Order: sequence, then structure tokens, then C-alpha cells
Amino acid sequence: MKQSEQFVCSKLFRDLIVKFPSEGIKNCCKTQDINNIPIADIDQNYFTKNERLLADQKTMLFDNQLPNPTCETCINAEPHSLFRSWNEFGWLDDDDKNQLYAADNFRTFEFMLSSACDLKCVYCAPKDSSAWAKELGEPVQSPSPEWKAHVKKALLEYFENKNWDTHHMHWFVFSGGEPTYNLETMGFIEDVLDRVPSTVNKTVILNSNLNTKPVVLERFLQYVKNNPHTKIGISASLDSIEQKCEAIRYGINWERAMSNLKRYFEFDNVQVFLSPTVNLLSVPDMLEYIVYFKELYDSYNKPLWFNENMVAEPWLSPASMLAEHNTMLDDAIAYCEQHSIAYVSHLKHIKQLIGTDNTPDTRDHVKKHLEYLESKRPDTKWKELFPHIEDIINGQSK
Repeated sequence: MKQSEQFVCSKLFRDLIVKFPSEGIKNCCKTQDINNIPIADIDQNYFTKNERLLADQKTMLFDNQLPNPTCETCINAEPHSLFRSWNEFGWLDDDDKNQLYAADNFRTFEFMLSSACDLKCVYCAPKDSSAWAKELGEPVQSPSPEWKAHVKKALLEYFENKNWDTHHMHWFVFSGGEPTYNLETMGFIEDVLDRVPSTVNKTVILNSNLNTKPVVLERFLQYVKNNPHTKIGISASLDSIEQKCEAIRYGINWERAMSNLKRYFEFDNVQVFLSPTVNLLSVPDMLEYIVYFKELYDSYNKPLWFNENMVAEPWLSPASMLAEHNTMLDDAIAYCEQHSIAYVSHLKHIKQLIGTDNTPDTRDHVKKHLEYLESKRPDTKWKELFPHIEDIINGQSK
């Protein structure tokens, strides 16, 4: 790492994630999980001043390093890691650093209340999807009632006493699992927003797979109708289109997802973000994906925004592709530049990452996971939909 660069990531200063099913609290979805945190350790001050967070902040601010093992995912992907896409900080001087350390600067709050989900996305796992847990014969993760009640109470006390920044947007994110299927979601949204002053600029975000069945979707849309002044974002987890989307996010009904997306378009207080988790299956069709949604959003006169994410695990990481595959993103990059789509910077980082870790070990990961999917999902023609996967496994093009 060059010392002329600064490795202070805004995620560890502005974000808070509470994963109720695993009884965990962290600050970035890519950092190492810390689960089964004892109730006795958690009060309203824990969220901003726990020992792990303070140590990691100190490493960033005063040692100019991404902390290991907390930030191992980004360390391994440098210099094309998600740190490059997600970090919101510019250059910080010594005064800035001293003001940041151990201070409450949180603006994004994410709550995973349940792992209940109807999909088995290829890059997901039992800890985040009840459907995966059931397939693998593992218990569905859930917290003890005491842990959930205690942490909810501590969170609400924290919100009640927080010195809110009224100059910036605050994001309240509800993820899963699939949050639209969780009956707790609406009530907890109301509990949280009741503790946030009306002077605070805020948006509620639901990380959704858009596969919600109509009767359940209408229940959520009733909340939207009843709260027309609440800004709501839907972070739509779609990685490709049509059959390829249905393969990657196994269990999704593409037509239903598009119908649900258009229903959200009917509400002025709702914005739908696209949140593709870029992976080695989705890379070849990135241009088709972006063009499809650009034209769809334009036809409804809606602004097109992308959240930036990618898979880090070897079997699906773009790094496990062949180096020559990096040209697969060239047309998508050119299209984004032509249409001033900000997503282009993320695609450029991924282009540089492609092929940097195609090793016998990663190829073996890809082979074993593909064999599992072919066995468990025989209705999906994996090699026909994603023909480049055999080249990845072989380590060379045919």
C-alpha cells in the first residue's frame, strides 16, 4: 500500500449493521462477522464505542492501514477492492482524524431482523437465507428472544439520545432474508422512525429480491400509501436478466419481479435502486443488463441509480475468471460513459480485478460449486447459460 494514499474507510465511521439472527453487530457487510455478542456487553453506548470498532478505527486513522482481519476482503482485493468504491472520505488531515475517532458519525443503519427468504442465490449461505439452511439441513438462524428484545431496546435508547446531524441524509436499511416477508419489519420501521426527529433528513431502504408475492407486496404498499411523506428506497437485488437472473438468484420469478418493480414506480415517494452483486456469472452480460434497465427506467421517466457491490468468495469472484475475460466489460463501460452512468467507476475496478486470482485452488472452488448446482438445480442449464464457466475451470479458453 502506498503511503501517499489514505486507508480510512467511511464504513467504519458512518455505518452500523445489526444482524439479529446471528446476534452480531458490525459496520460493513464485507467485514469479518462478530456473532453471539453477550447481552451484558451491549448498551446504547456499545454501538459507537465497542472495543473492536475503536481498535479498527485507530488502525485506519493513525496507522494508515485497513485493519486485518476485519477488512481482509478488501485487503485481498487491493488495489481494486470495494474500499475504492464504497469509501466516501476525501483526504483527512490530523484534525479530521482526531474528530472522527470514537465519535458518533453514523448515518447509515442496517437491520437484519430475520434470515427468512424464498430464494437460494448462488452466492448466499444459510446464515442469510432460510431457504439455503433448509436445503443444507442446517438450523435456520434466529436470536434468543432475550437478545433480540435487549438489543432493540438499546438501539431505540441510542436513537432517542443521539445528537443527530441535520445537514446530511440518514439511511435506515432493512435487509434479510427478504424483509417484505417479515411481519416485524413494518413495526420496527415505525419504532425506529418514532425516535428520529422530524428535522432529520431520512430515507427508509428495503433490500429486496423483488420476488414478493402480490398479496404480501400489497400489504407493504399499503404502508407506503399511508406514509406519503416518508422517503422509501427499494434496493433491488437483481444481477442479470430473465433466465440468467433466475439461475443466479434461484427461485426468483423474473416476470413477477418486473411486475413488482413497475408497481413501485407508481409511488412518488419510492425510488428503486439496482443492487447487482457482480460475480463471475454476471460479468459477460453486463452491457445487456445495463441497457435493459436504462431503457426501462427511461420509459417510466425514473432516474437510474446503482449500488456498488461484488462477490469476494473465490467460487464466484470476478478475480477467479481468466485475465482475458476483462474485455467482457468494455462495452458496458463504454455505454456507461456515453450515457453518464456513474456505475462506470465500479465496472472499471472490477475490470482490473478480473483474472487476478485464477489459480488451481480457485478453479477447484468453481468446479465443485458448479457440480453442486448441476446436481441440486437440474432444471437450470448452467453451462448453456454461462458457457465461459468451463474456460474458468480449465484455466484457458477452448
